[in-house]
Amino acid sequence: MKKRIFAALIALIFTASLLSACREKTPGVAIESLLPDLTASLTEEPETEPLATEPADSAAGTETETDADVAETAEGSDVEPSTEEQTGEETEEYEGIPDSDGDFKFKRTEDGQTWLDSYSGKSASVVIPSEDPADGSPVTGIDVWAFRDNEIVRKIVVPDSVKTIEKNAFMYCSALEEIELPDSLETLGDQAFYRCSALKKVSVPEGLETLGYATFMFCEALEEVVLPKTLEEIRDYAFAHCGALLTINYRGHDADWGQIGISEGAMPPTWYTIVYDYAG
Repeated sequence: MKKRIFAALIALIFTASLLSACREKTPGVAIESLLPDLTASLTEEPETEPLATEPADSAAGTETETDADVAETAEGSDVEPSTEEQTGEETEEYEGIPDSDGDFKFKRTEDGQTWLDSYSGKSASVVIPSEDPADGSPVTGIDVWAFRDNEIVRKIVVPDSVKTIEKNAFMYCSALEEIELPDSLETLGDQAFYRCSALKKVSVPEGLETLGYATFMFCEALEEVVLPKTLEEIRDYAFAHCGALLTINYRGHDADWGQIGISEGAMPPTWYTIVYDYAG
C-alpha cells in the first residue's frame, strides 16, 4: 500500500510539472482535462487475496500427531513408577529370604574368589547365600556398594563363608536395624555402615583387628555395640555422630582396652559406658 501511494505522489508531481510547462505554452487549457483521476487512485482500497485455510481433515491430522508426540515423550521420560506400580503390591508384604537366582549378583575377583556384587531384591529380611548357585563356589566377600542406598531391608544375615566386607558395602541402608556378622570375618572396610541411621545394635566378631575409617559414622540410632578382644585399632570417626551410643560391650579386660589405638574423633562425644569382659 505504501509503495502505491509513493508512486502516485511521484506521478502527481511529475504531471503537475508537465502541466505547468504546458500551460505556459498552451494557455486556456483546463488542467482538470489533462490530469488523470489520481484522487481515486490514492483513495482506492487495494485488492486483498483471501487467506488460505487448512482443510478440516488436515487440522484433525495435526491434532492427532501432537497427541502421539506427547505419548511418545511420556514413554521416553526418566520418571520411574513407584514400587507399588511396578509390583502391584505394597513393600511391607515382601518378607523372608529372596530368591537368590535373581536378586543376588556375584562376581569373580582377580584371585578367583566369589564375591557378592549387588543385591536388587525387595525383601525386608535378607540372608546372603553362602555359595553362588551357578557353580557352588563359596561366597567369601561382599563388594563395594553391594547394598548401598537400599531403603527396604531391615535385617541382613552374612554367612560364615564371608571373610571380607568391602568399604561402603552397606552405606545409606536407611532402614537397616540389625546385621549378623560371621565369626569368619577378617576385614570390615571403611564406611561400611556409614549413615545406616536405623541400626540399633552391632556385634563385631572375634578375629577382627581394625575398625576402619567412619565405619559406623552417623549411625544415629546405634545404642549398643559389642567389640572383640582381638581389636587393635579404631580409626578416625569410626563412631562419630553416634549420639545414642550408651553401651560398649568389650570382650577383653580393661587393660586390653587401653592398648587399643583409638584415633582422635573415633568415639562419639557422649557419656557411654564400657562393659569389660563381656561374655554375652
